Amino acid sequence: MNSGVRGLVLAAGFGSRLAPITDHVPKPLLPVDGAPLLDNVIGRLLAAGISPVAINNHHCGTLVASHVGAHAQADQLVSFPEVEILGTGGALENARDFLSATESFVVYNGDVLCDVDLEKLVAEHHASAALVTLLLVDCPAVNSVTLAANGRVSHIAGTGERPLPATGDRHLTYAGVGVFDRQILADIEPGFSSLIAPVVRAMAADPTAVRGYAPASVAWDDLGSLGRWLQAAGPDVCTEEGFALTRLTGHGSDRSFWRLSHEAWSAVAMYSPDGDDEYERFVAVARFLEDHKLGPARRLLQDDAARTLLMEDLGATSLFSLSAADPTGTYEQVVDHLLALQAATPMAANECPLAVDR
Repeated sequence: MNSGVRGLVLAAGFGSRLAPITDHVPKPLLPVDGAPLLDNVIGRLLAAGISPVAINNHHCGTLVASHVGAHAQADQLVSFPEVEILGTGGALENARDFLSATESFVVYNGDVLCDVDLEKLVAEHHASAALVTLLLVDCPAVNSVTLAANGRVSHIAGTGERPLPATGDRHLTYAGVGVFDRQILADIEPGFSSLIAPVVRAMAADPTAVRGYAPASVAWDDLGSLGRWLQAAGPDVCTEEGFALTRLTGHGSDRSFWRLSHEAWSAVAMYSPDGDDEYERFVAVARFLEDHKLGPARRLLQDDAARTLLMEDLGATSLFSLSAADPTGTYEQVVDHLLALQAATPMAANECPLAVDR
């Protein structure tokens, strides 16, 4: 166990890649395997003996603070609100007194799903006597950190000229989990800042200061896309902090559908499995109908790589029940809309062949 090592969970961000879902619920509180992602992170830290744990908050901060306060192990947790968002570096400065009470601390992004052995990560850091040890994973689409054969981090993309490649260099991704000696705090000023900046300055001052820990097999995902998050969400019904995710059934389709809701807001997500050649058609037709104001459910978020869409929720009221309440008025509206759709057919033939190719 890592007695005396504290933790800091970064949970203040906007989660913009999952907007508009994260306009209402912060990403760390979205369900993963039936429980908030934040609980997974906190649980891993505490199980590794990393305690107490600080959690910062800004976006939807009251929801995060409320969840932390109600946690079963709240006595080992401390909230650090940010009136203005401070970034990954400013978050450490905001918790300076808390982090200074330990020789080293673990920083863990609150939107990361990862099964790394934190005890081994901390042990690796202490054994190397490095200032910083970063958990690195292989994610070819975004690999931006150069790890030398001797285990030191030699370059981070976007932070200066990259040195000539050396034998044994590996290009990896920072997983959003790292161990830092408290001396790093001396190089962080008040206000907004990135944690990368003092890490890079440390590398420039001492090439051995920053090391990478890249175990052979670590499951990792930043759940940055709609499809990846839905695949990790878990049970058919999840309700956390006023947010509900409910699988919709009985639709006679090979696709999967969910209703997402929080207070007065709701949306519907659709996933098309591999082999369903209708996803591209669905998207093309939806775009055409939107462009011509023909009344489809609006697309709110589109993840083509995972064949997943988030759409406006038009509710559960059927046309049959509407017509029963107002048969004449509903009939007239339906006929008018049908005429508008038929009138658009010549345009669809030119603009959206997928709409009429059958």
